[in-house]
Amino acid sequence: MHAVSSAPPSMLAFYETALRHAVNAIALCQAVHNQDGTVIDFRFLLTNPRYDTFINKPTDTVRGQLVSELFPGQSASGIWQWAADVVYTQQPYQQEIHCTAESGQSHWFDLTISHWENEGVIISLTEVSDQKARLLAQQKQAELLQQIVSNSLNGILVLESIRNASHQLVDFRIILANPAAATLNSKASPQLKGASFLETYPASRQVTFSGPRAQQQSIFDQYVAVVNSGEPLVYDLYYPHDGIDGWFWGSARKLGDGLILTFLDISDLKLTQQELEQTIHKLKQTNHNLNQFAYVASHDLQEPLRKITALGGFLNERLSQDTDETVRDVVARMQKSAQRMQELVKDLLTYSRLTAQPKGFDRVPLSSVLQKALKDLQPLIDKTDAVINVELLPAVSGDALQLQQLFFCLLSNALKFHKTGQSPRIIISAELIASDSVPTALQKSQQPFVAVSIEDTGIGFNEKYLDRIFTIFQQLHSRNQYDGTGIGLAIARRVAENHGGTLTARSEPGKGSVFTAWLPVY
Repeated sequence: MHAVSSAPPSMLAFYETALRHAVNAIALCQAVHNQDGTVIDFRFLLTNPRYDTFINKPTDTVRGQLVSELFPGQSASGIWQWAADVVYTQQPYQQEIHCTAESGQSHWFDLTISHWENEGVIISLTEVSDQKARLLAQQKQAELLQQIVSNSLNGILVLESIRNASHQLVDFRIILANPAAATLNSKASPQLKGASFLETYPASRQVTFSGPRAQQQSIFDQYVAVVNSGEPLVYDLYYPHDGIDGWFWGSARKLGDGLILTFLDISDLKLTQQELEQTIHKLKQTNHNLNQFAYVASHDLQEPLRKITALGGFLNERLSQDTDETVRDVVARMQKSAQRMQELVKDLLTYSRLTAQPKGFDRVPLSSVLQKALKDLQPLIDKTDAVINVELLPAVSGDALQLQQLFFCLLSNALKFHKTGQSPRIIISAELIASDSVPTALQKSQQPFVAVSIEDTGIGFNEKYLDRIFTIFQQLHSRNQYDGTGIGLAIARRVAENHGGTLTARSEPGKGSVFTAWLPVY
């Protein structure tokens, strides 16, 4: 048998074996001095593969070499200057260093330099590039959030709870306040940080408002409820205290054992809203007064007009055949004027009652309301010997009485403005139109419409007067040519608009007209 040598391996070999498997880049170096004892260089005694990779040198060329030989001009700077200080002081040195590889890739390392016997040093480098990248990303994100918070128009406060010995929430501590929050009561953000919420805003214990919990609670009590329940709070309130005077829209949300408050000064908006509400109230009152006036005027005017008409008829009956023709003409003109005034008052009352949309819509078959309108117009139809063709009409959602007025006004217009010596011919039809093919003013509704058309063979008109014909009291022809009050088409358009649609027309002089009522499909 052969004896096995029990001699221990050299310490250098032991170190080499241990370093070879280390994940850190490690180098064992010996200081080189001049005659004055000043460290002027270092010699590599031992390096592990990780370190050789770090300095990008083959392993065989590193051991035993001087730093000045491998890295000319660097032996007295950077790491080696720090290593010399460790030799002198025998105190360890730590530093985070950054370097860029030849490939351009960035690397971060934790550097530790420790003293080793015989004026040597142990250099250890641990790569922390991934951790540093995450940290830098977090810092960048934090800086971005800080900029957002600092430049936000919304006031932002972050509060942490202050609790007593019984764990009851008795106050909040302000741990963050952005400039928008701080400037409300003429303070700077650093002044608010760390301050007591109740000392900064003492009135919050007294100011109450009706929150979503349908209770009259102080602002502070509602904030406490948010922390205890976790249920967020959204509110608006008027706060004329603690150096603040304005309306605010705000929200409170639980954040850990505290709150994040955000609020926006809506004082200008609230003032505008109040002014609008006052204006709306005045308009409603004015509208009510106008409706009352229209009703009273129509009622009070109708009675003397009826008397004028009746007395005119009485006079006409009593006048003998040999009465002066001028007197008979005056009486006839008086009666005709009274009748026109009655029609005008009647139409004005109808128009005034169409100033608002109906309160509720029902399913209305258009054929049904059309028949009622035709029945009311039967004397005029017989008088003009009109021919009316009606195609299939759908049902729509609307107000039956108003839709009947729509047909009455449009058909009256078609019957009235027929060509002399020709009987009126009228076609009534309906078509479902997609939302992208309706008039421009209706396209924003994004819904289909029923286009109800009344086409006639009458005298027509020049389309440059299109807007004028829908204006109240506007007529294209004199009253001597055609009777009427000039309100009918205005009534028809108002009915269409009350139903969410409109009224359009196409025409040429002498070639008839087509009036189309656009009614939405619900």
